[in-house]
Formats: sequence, structure tokens, C-alpha cells
Amino acid sequence: ALAGILQINIQSFVWGAGNPLGYFRGPPDAAEAITYFVLSALVEYKFMPLFALLFGASFGLLWHKLESTRADARRVMRRRYAFLFAFGVAHGLLAYYGDITNLYALLGLLLMRHATSDAATLARAARRWWIAAVITTAALAGIAWLAASPDDADFSAELAQAYLTYTRGSWTAQLPQRAQDFMVISWSAWLGGLWVPVYAFMLTGLWAVRAGWLAAPPPWLARRALALGLLIGLPAGLLHAAGSLAAVAEGPGTLANPLLAIPLLASSTLAFAYAVIVLWFVRGAWIAWLAPAGRMPLTNYLVQSLAMGALLSGWGLGWGAWMNTWQLALLAAAIVACQWLASRWWMARHAHGPLEAVWRRVSEGPALAR
Repeated sequence: ALAGILQINIQSFVWGAGNPLGYFRGPPDAAEAITYFVLSALVEYKFMPLFALLFGASFGLLWHKLESTRADARRVMRRRYAFLFAFGVAHGLLAYYGDITNLYALLGLLLMRHATSDAATLARAARRWWIAAVITTAALAGIAWLAASPDDADFSAELAQAYLTYTRGSWTAQLPQRAQDFMVISWSAWLGGLWVPVYAFMLTGLWAVRAGWLAAPPPWLARRALALGLLIGLPAGLLHAAGSLAAVAEGPGTLANPLLAIPLLASSTLAFAYAVIVLWFVRGAWIAWLAPAGRMPLTNYLVQSLAMGALLSGWGLGWGAWMNTWQLALLAAAIVACQWLASRWWMARHAHGPLEAVWRRVSEGPALAR
């Protein structure tokens, strides 16, 4: 999930709040266009939902542990999400404006309504929220389409200023721009309805734990998840990618049709297919390699932002000023590869990642943090 999230974040890191996959500085060549299309079709809004599924699943696993060992399980969870919210705000203002862990923290508090719900109750709740996600996305996309479009020239000038600030400016010079972009992203997540499908994915992840599907996914469920992803998610992703590429290729600041949000939401069902593929086929040695990085996700998430800043930003090496889409994609893959190696080294010597240890101590107290 983190590997896919970085592929998206790194594309937009130097452009500010706009298109999640960033923009082209000029007419794209074939390699740039193909990279953009593949990322849009197969990665954009696929791995963040996968992370939301895992967030809901981890809620269920942690609650089961706390409920059997602590009398104050709800207080521990509230402290846990308070820490995550504070981390998200600090991270968004100081490192990467696109942080939405603060959104996850608030939705985690909402998820506590179902802390003791059984699988049948969660199934009904998840279905209701999926219906709400479809209706909300369609309604807001339609409203945005009917509303007057902002001036592309003004938006292009804002992007150009943000690009110069992030690729040339010092860390302190970037603070006002980053704060502005962080607020845009944060408010858009709520007012733009992003939180509704994210919460639906969280509920689905919690439902999967309570139903025992993560431990042993039944064949019928795997077939349905694959069908949902390949028959709905993949065509929708291709449709969204074609529309998004056509708009962005016209030049920085060109706005895509808001109705593309509908196939984008439908394409998120690829996350279910990805999850099933991992559960079915990733075994043995692969787990040994991947698990350490997955056991320290908050640390790795922060390190990704610090790496992007050090390599791409004006206060670092400034590579963002010349790297194109496919070069950024390769750089993201290299960062993830280094994180896998570093995570294996760290977890062979420690019980938790650095930030995870602090997070656990703050939320559970020193008695259970060891």
C-alpha cells in the first residue's frame, strides 16, 4: 500500500494541491504519457483505499487485543487517534501538504461506533456506506460539472508559483505555500466527499477481520473480489486515465472534467483485486521480505516525505526541477526498495518501528509499550 501511495505522492510533490499525478512541464513524450496513463489507470486511488482497508482491519485486530487486556480500551484508541491526528497535521504543515492521516484519525474515531459490532452488523453498515459513497460522488461531480469552471489561466499561474516555490524555495519559504495546500487538501477531503468512500473501505476492512476473511479468504469471496476489480475497476480506471491524460497533456493548469470522479471511484474496486492477489499468492519468502516494512508503516510514511523533500525540494537537491513523470516513478521505486532493506535491518533488532514505538507508548502507556 505504501509503495503505491508513494508513486502518486511523488508525482504531485512539487506541484501543490491540484492533480494528484502532477502535471507535465511541456508536451509529454511517449514515455511520460505511458507512465502517466499506467499510474492513473492502475495506481491512482487504488492503494490509498487498500491502506484504508488495512486501517479498518488493524482496528479490529487491535481492539480484540485491547478488549481482552485493558479495561480502558476506548480511551487507548482515542489517545491513539489523537496522536495520529497531531502527527498528520504536523506532517502536512512541515513536510508534505498531501497528508491525510489526520482524516484517517478522525474516521478512526467514527469507526469506534462499530468496535463491538459483529460481522453481520458490519456487512449492513458497509453496504449503506458504499451506497452513500456512490451517491455522494455522483452528486458532487455533477454539481462541479454544472458550476462555472475556474479560469484555467489563473489556475495555471497558481501552479507555476507553487512549482517554483517547491523546487527553488528554501524550507521556510515553502511554509506558507505548504500550509495553503494542506488546507486545500484537508477541506477537499471533507467537502469533496472523499471521506465517505474512505470510511466505506475502513468498514469493509473491519468486516473482513470479523468474518475471518483475512486469515483464510474463502474461494467465493476471492472470485467476487477479482471480478469486481477486473470487470468494473479496470475498465473504469482505463476510462479515467484516458480522460485525465487528455486534459493534463494540454498544459499545466488544464482542468479535467469533474465527472471523471465517477470512474475514479469505480476504479478503486481494483484495491479488492489487489488484496486478494496478495492474500493468495504472496507467501513464504515474499512475506519475509515485505512484512518488516509493513510493521512500521508510520515511520516509512514519514521517511518517504523526508526523502522526497531532500531529493526534489528547493531546500534539498532540487531534482524536482528537472525530473519528469517516468523518472519520478523510478525514483519512488528506488526509495521503496531502500525502505524494504532498512526496515528488515531495523525490525531484526527492534520490536517496533521508531514512530510506532512512540505511538504505542503515548496511546497505551509504558506498561504495555515494551
